[in-house]
Formats: sequence, C-alpha cells, structure tokens
Amino acid sequence: MPDLAQSLEGYDLGYLQIVAELWGIEFSAAEFHQGLDNLVPLLLNPQLVADVVDSLPPKAKEAIEDILSNGGRMTWAIFTRRYGEVREMGPGRRDRALPYRDPLSPAEVLLYRAILGRVFFDTPKGPEEFAFIPTDLIPLMPADQVTSVQTLGRAALPAERAHTILATDRILADACTLLAALRMGLPEGEDRLSPYSGDYPLTPATLKVLLAASGLLDEQGLPRPEPTRLFLESSRGEALAQLALSWQNSEKINELAIIPQLILEGEWANDPLRTRGSILKFLATIPQQTWWNMESFIAAVHQEHPDFQRPAG
Repeated sequence: MPDLAQSLEGYDLGYLQIVAELWGIEFSAAEFHQGLDNLVPLLLNPQLVADVVDSLPPKAKEAIEDILSNGGRMTWAIFTRRYGEVREMGPGRRDRALPYRDPLSPAEVLLYRAILGRVFFDTPKGPEEFAFIPTDLIPLMPADQVTSVQTLGRAALPAERAHTILATDRILADACTLLAALRMGLPEGEDRLSPYSGDYPLTPATLKVLLAASGLLDEQGLPRPEPTRLFLESSRGEALAQLALSWQNSEKINELAIIPQLILEGEWANDPLRTRGSILKFLATIPQQTWWNMESFIAAVHQEHPDFQRPAG
C-alpha cells in the first residue's frame, strides 16, 4: 500500500495547505513538491498523530478502526456505504466551498486530514478502488485504534454442542465409485454415491466438476489414466488433500449454482473463487479447537460483510 507521500501525490498545493490547517501546522511552500517534502515529516510525528486522532468525531474514529481491522484498506464502495460519500470537486470549487470546514461525512473528515487515501489496486476481478490508511501512519495510530481481527459470531453453548457429528472422508469412496462408473460407461445415478443427510447432498454432477478440477477427467469427462492411477494409489490423506486444494482453487466449482433451492434466471455472473476465499477468511477468525455457533456466525457475516458475494461491492 502507498505511504503518506505517495498518497498525497496527485493532489495540489491547496490540498496540502488544507491538511496543514486541520493538523494545526504552520505551513508555506512555493510549489507542490516543495510543500510535500516539507509537510510529510511534520505529519509523521507520533504525538501529533495521536492528538489529531483523539480530536476526531466518534464515527471517524470508528472508520479508522474498521479499516485497520481489515488490514489497512477497504473497497471504496464498502467504505463510503458505511461512512458516507466524499463530494467530488476540483481545486477551484473546493477552495470556494471550503467543504473541509463543514464535512458531510466521516469519510470527508478523514480525507481532508490525509488520514484516508484513495487508490486503485489490482484484484482477481480487475482494478478496484480502495480506501486505505498510509502505511507509515498505521504504526503511529494510538493503541486503542488498532483493533484485532474481528471474530464473527460467538462460541457454542454446551447445549448447542451436545451431539457431535464427526467429519468423514467418504467423498473418497464416492470419487472412486464415480471414476469407475465413468470408465465403464455406466449411468451416473444418484444411488451409486453414499447417502448424505441434510439439504445439500453431494451429487454426481458436482463430484464430476470436482474431479475435473483435480485434473482427473479429460475434456470428454472421462478419467485420465495416469492421474487417476496416481490418485487411487495415494494415501487417503493425500487424496483428500488433493480434492480439497482443487476445490479451494477452482473457478469452475460454483457453490451458489448448485444449491437445490435456487433457480438461476437472467443474465448474471458471480465469482465463486473470490467468494470462497472470503468465506475462508471469515472462518479463519474463529479460534481453533473451539465449538462455534453457526447461526451467530452467519448473522455476523450478514451484518458486517453483507456484500461479499457482489463483485461490484
């Protein structure tokens, strides 16, 4: 991510004067780059940073905490939805309207103090605009602003974990069954796979996509001899890891599209790889070796990250 000097590039001398005024710094310069060289060292004063942050409105402080808890950056669309828009105006209009003296949102409060920057980062779905805190400002933030990674949901109560359902590796037996059926040209019937309880059974069609993602099937959907032989001869742990990694990294496996209760209509597209990565990050916040309440986890994701499946934010 950019540092403070880099985040100020692209602005003008008038903006630097605004930042200095809001920080209570005496500042003068004949041109922008001279001003940038003079101002940045003054802004990177730990005590001054602490005083400025302490003077911010509560919602602006909350915005800083939110960005810091997300690794120092957040998509601009999500940030402005939570903390308000920034009025777009050129230097001339800005110097006449003086929006920094009467900001409409926490986003404007932070932007005109140079605590908040805007930049485009490359993402798996292309360039996307982000709000960020400059890297050299982050270590200077007061300790109470630097929050730990947010844990989503709560631990399960004793009554909620009274009946343990153990995980199994029966998908390996199903994979072997389906590979044999495909090799022999037999129908891919539902009754050939292990019975699964719950709302989302493993179907032959879904398993076939997974096997293809693992490199075990060719373009015609038939087993590749050598990769299949290596898969069947590997240990159960190695085979299960192969399937798990293939699922984790696959762009072809689309969990949303295989939910039985959903009917997909019209022209639309989702990014299953990005969505899966987001969910795995959410799950990583849960303490290890701890039973967790699923309903509270889902509710927290809905509350804190309601748009994680929307590519446009």
